[in-house]
Amino acid sequence: MQQLSNILSISIPTYNRAEILEDNLNLIIEECRPHNVGIYIFDDSTNNKTELLISKLTKSYPYIFYTKNNPRLGHDKNCIKCLSVPDQQYIWYLGDSMIISNESVAKVLDVIKNSSPDFICFKEKNRNIDIQSKVYDNAEDIFTDLAWHLTMTGVTVYKKSSLDFQDFRVERFINFPQLAIIFCNFEKGGSKLYWIANCLIYGNLKKKSYWSSMVFKVFFNDLKNTFKNLPQNFSISLIDTVIRKHSINSKLFSYHGVVRMKIDNGLNYRTFIDNKKNIEKYTDLNILIIKVLMIFPRIIVDFFYKILRFIIPEKKQML
Repeated sequence: MQQLSNILSISIPTYNRAEILEDNLNLIIEECRPHNVGIYIFDDSTNNKTELLISKLTKSYPYIFYTKNNPRLGHDKNCIKCLSVPDQQYIWYLGDSMIISNESVAKVLDVIKNSSPDFICFKEKNRNIDIQSKVYDNAEDIFTDLAWHLTMTGVTVYKKSSLDFQDFRVERFINFPQLAIIFCNFEKGGSKLYWIANCLIYGNLKKKSYWSSMVFKVFFNDLKNTFKNLPQNFSISLIDTVIRKHSINSKLFSYHGVVRMKIDNGLNYRTFIDNKKNIEKYTDLNILIIKVLMIFPRIIVDFFYKILRFIIPEKKQML
């Protein structure tokens, strides 16, 4: 058996998603196997399903390393643990609902070999970003072009030697420490981010995000606070532009998206009233249409949504 790679590891935080994680790991393992890439699992789950799953999978791929967080760390502190424990030169921080595309590990290893940047970032299948592969050395350019996209857990590979958590205050970047780490590093000067113009990951359609019932808080309030707390002191007008870019480009606030929010109880009359100004400011949604949506009970919306899903499978819908 060949030796575990000391160049790249994949680090996955997880919480009560054993079934989805199993689907994903079966595919991820086959991408890692030719390169002996280690897969590290940091489990915040309230049950032992993930532990049992990993015990089974290590029989076919020995380079899976499991840690049960006891007590639970929560999303943000588990992120820091994922980026602190593996010893490899680079750590791919991958959400537990994300799957690696074919040949993605080889592409990342090629960039490491030829460029050795501090960060490597890339597309996700359902996000259209019209930027050619390039190297960024300016934080404001990264913020303008990519900050909206770097909110996604899984689109960044981190150079271990570039990470310093000694003065990193995770409570200043609620829900988005993975993004803040990049900009805090660029504050030191001399950092490089390599952008790959290829789609290297995609999401498992079975997933339900941990923030699904608090979408407005996370992607309006928490995201804005994270941006305001970055050391570069970006202007409020630029921050507002990037938040709007996220709302539109991620399709989170598409009409398809808000219907799902309604079903998941992330959108109700109270949240609509509280966030009306932000909806007008950061999205292209028609307020009148949202008001009409508020009239219908969740059970009715869910019923018609399932009919739509039957007619138009989700993979053909906007995600």
